[in-house]
Amino acid sequence: MSDHLVVYRSAFFDPFLNLAIEDHLLRNRPLRERALLLYLNSPAVVIGRHQNPWVECNPEHLERSGIALVRRQSGGGTVYHDPGNLNFSILCAREEYDQDANFAIVIEALAALGIEAERSGRNDLVSRSYKISGSAFKHLRERSFHHGTVLVDADLRALSSALKPAALEITSRGIASVRSRVANVVDLLPAEAGAAAGAAGGATADAPAAPAEAHANGLIEALSARLAEAFARRWAGSGEHGRGAPRREIDDAFLAAHPEIRERAAEYRRWDWVFGKTPRFEEIAQCSGGEVRIAVEHGLIAAIEAAGEHSGERAAGRNVGNRNGGAAARPGAPGSHGAPGGSGAVDAAATVTGAAVAERPLRALIGSRYRPFGVSL
Repeated sequence: MSDHLVVYRSAFFDPFLNLAIEDHLLRNRPLRERALLLYLNSPAVVIGRHQNPWVECNPEHLERSGIALVRRQSGGGTVYHDPGNLNFSILCAREEYDQDANFAIVIEALAALGIEAERSGRNDLVSRSYKISGSAFKHLRERSFHHGTVLVDADLRALSSALKPAALEITSRGIASVRSRVANVVDLLPAEAGAAAGAAGGATADAPAAPAEAHANGLIEALSARLAEAFARRWAGSGEHGRGAPRREIDDAFLAAHPEIRERAAEYRRWDWVFGKTPRFEEIAQCSGGEVRIAVEHGLIAAIEAAGEHSGERAAGRNVGNRNGGAAARPGAPGSHGAPGGSGAVDAAATVTGAAVAERPLRALIGSRYRPFGVSL
């Protein structure tokens, strides 16, 4: 069994960097170390490895709103992250992986705050019929992790808006998320428990937080502490840390000692990962000439087929070039994954629907969404 427990806490809010930190710990920590990683992210929509971003959200809306679009290594559904959402990852040797125990750790930590939670389906935790936590899993030959989210005091309006897909008619091989009613832990706490948790932290002498912010920060710190305690109690028999596990901060010094983490984060930011890993899909749109089918492979427009006045016209293969005959047209790339309007990069724009579509020629319709360079119809 694992003979060493460690609780890691990331000092960073960059969702790409935190995924890279998690991947580093998965692959490089001592195999007999059982670890708990805790971190917060700036606003982000995080999709599963095999999902379609155009089905799960509207990439253009995310870009306008300053919300990162992130594809993670694990499967599962799409989640929204912001600093009111506590993220955890439990890492261990694959032979010691115990999914039931991992869920029990989170349920125990929530119970310590006065929240009664239970498993729902395969991956979620619910309280009073509201989803408050989702999980996903990753297994290598010798190593595994179980990671998840807890909605503590997230911006639920931003969540709802960020997870609203563009109004596209898409047929996709990707795994679609199951939509659920969600709630924040802060809204489900018994009054006395909420007051006690909120007093746990959130302000400093130099920068006192506003009351609501202090309460949320204190609750996140309280839940983090309860998770660490439940983690140590669960595995107390596997090592010398019967009453706790040592904490280790992942900070600039840690990253300086492991420069490959930043390199991995850069890979997570790449367009070829965020959009290029999208399973093949087709969009069906209507324009003044009739129905248009747009086939997309690896995030690139592979073919456009049209009916009506455009009957017989087909753009396959050659429709992916830019004005300079270079990189392929890319249907949607938030600024962090490639500058909009740059050679070979295009944005996913809101779908033109209803009467407006009937008045739009094919070229204008495609241009309004993908803005591909040099598409020949």
